[in-house]
Amino acid sequence: MTNLLNITVSDNALSRMKEIAGEKVLRLDIGATGCSGNSYKLSQVDTADSGDDVIDFDGVKFAIPKTKSWMLIGTHIDYEESDLASEFTFQNPNEKGRCGCGESFTL
Repeated sequence: MTNLLNITVSDNALSRMKEIAGEKVLRLDIGATGCSGNSYKLSQVDTADSGDDVIDFDGVKFAIPKTKSWMLIGTHIDYEESDLASEFTFQNPNEKGRCGCGESFTL
């Protein structure tokens, strides 16, 4: 699935997003945190803000602040499960580096 920001979502991620989104909008944001400076933040909101880019992935609405959209161009979102953890993962071609634990990144 593609859009103007060329963000793609795996089938696994889309399935999980449908489970957790319900009638809500999923907000994908980038926050300042961690030893590398930035981290991905995915949360549920009731509606998108007027300053958001909104992308529809098969009925799941994503809201991305327009001021951060450029940081996510070309990102691929996946969902991975193991015996010990489950998480959304982000493969972002704009990243210049990640911290050792993988929780934060630089652009």
